[in-house]
Amino acid sequence: MRRHWALWIAWLCFAATSAVVAAVFLEQNPVDRIVYALDDPYIHMAIARHVVEDAVYGVTPYEFSSASSSPLYTLLLAAANHVFGVREVLPLVVNLLSALSIFVISHRILRDYLENQLAILACLLAILFLTPIVPVAFTGMEHLLQLAIVLPFFHASVTRIAADDQETNYLPVYLLSPFVTTVRYEGMFAVFVISMLLLLRRRRRPALILATLGALPLGIFAWYSIAHGALPVPNPILIQGNPAVGSLLGVITYPFRGLIKLGQAPHLLVLVLVSAALFLRNLRPRGLWDRAQIFHVCFVATALVHEQFANNGWFYRYEAYLVAMGLLAVAIGWKEDVSLARQRLAGRAPGVRRVAVAVLALAMATPLAARGATSLRQTPRAMTNIYQQQYQMGLFLREYYQGQAVAANDIGAINFLADIRNLDLVGLGSTEVLLIRIRASFDASRIEELTEQKRIRIAILYESWFEGTKALPAHWVKVGEWTIPDNVICAEDTVSFFATSHEEARILGRNLASFSRFLPDAVDETGDYRP
Repeated sequence: MRRHWALWIAWLCFAATSAVVAAVFLEQNPVDRIVYALDDPYIHMAIARHVVEDAVYGVTPYEFSSASSSPLYTLLLAAANHVFGVREVLPLVVNLLSALSIFVISHRILRDYLENQLAILACLLAILFLTPIVPVAFTGMEHLLQLAIVLPFFHASVTRIAADDQETNYLPVYLLSPFVTTVRYEGMFAVFVISMLLLLRRRRRPALILATLGALPLGIFAWYSIAHGALPVPNPILIQGNPAVGSLLGVITYPFRGLIKLGQAPHLLVLVLVSAALFLRNLRPRGLWDRAQIFHVCFVATALVHEQFANNGWFYRYEAYLVAMGLLAVAIGWKEDVSLARQRLAGRAPGVRRVAVAVLALAMATPLAARGATSLRQTPRAMTNIYQQQYQMGLFLREYYQGQAVAANDIGAINFLADIRNLDLVGLGSTEVLLIRIRASFDASRIEELTEQKRIRIAILYESWFEGTKALPAHWVKVGEWTIPDNVICAEDTVSFFATSHEEARILGRNLASFSRFLPDAVDETGDYRP
């Protein structure tokens, strides 16, 4: 117990913070359930439900759709559904368990480098509040599971790369690598970095095995996806990933995209700069293949590759694993650097050193602390936004359009709560739409063609997304709108309800009027159906 008191305190702080966030949400919304801070987890939940109930890997029970950016997480939820039944709370349970595991793993890593329990506690609390763990947990997404897998992968890899023994057992690294890549496709960056370090260490066979095991499950999923008429890479990766270069300026700046994006993310930039500085400062006395030095290389290299080819943001989650890795790298490197500095500067102006260290620590902490505080403040509000908009859309469709053809641009909650024949006009859940978008031929005529082919009855959309050349069919009738207050997470405050014919408009108006009494009071309704 004495050796683990820092871990217990971190757990208690995590539990208390999570309870406060949940309590604030429930106080604002008189419901008997937790609603997630994003619509995206409901995509995973919808696919997981249909895998178990309908043996279909798709957001609807009617067709395959490669709408999940994390095959591992989706299948894990499907397994949980099979054992416990379909439960909305399961993603939160997985995230809470992942968070507890992250603290255990981080504590184990820190104990290899730090002796002071207060320093270990400070680092664990930094990971808790600066990553930030609690807001990411309430997104219901896979990013905490990703961190719980990536951390031991990097630690096991660093330990083996640092070892001088060529016959080192790489089995733990091999076993983790398929999970690293299937929990998030960004895991390929981590596997790539470790494989390159192994090659630099002249360990070609482990590097080849590691890269093969990391790529193998993605290749299997690509084959399965193609066999079902979809693309080899999940639709969200193609939509949200690296944009195509479409201009001369884009061609010129593309090689520097990662550095430009890093400069736009001060919370990551400061970690990368400090980690790189600590690496360079200790390069001569410790060399390249010291464990702490390798940890710096892993973090900085992975961060740079991530910034070049992937995204940040969207409620703090995409770069969460990098922030936690960076905090560990800085804590480990700082301890090593302080030890060397004491040896070099014994008896030389300790007051000046302390001031310099304090100023540097404050400069590093400011963007991270501001981000962490903002995330905690926004989380209950984001959960409320999803409850008032996407969740109500799902309840509305379950009540009046079960089994009917509906077009939408947010497909998570509506497909988890209702069984509809959904046409996703963004392309996450509809491969035919994505293919048209890739060919840059998605316009008003194609929208009309697709919706008529699918016999769409109504559409629930952000109207501003469909203007100009992508305008909605002229004969569609806008029947009503819902507007939510204090929006921090939904792409638009207002969602619009369209009918594809005047007859459908009368039906839709009656349905909206009937459902009106169930809407949260804060949602502002407009439309001719209003009394």
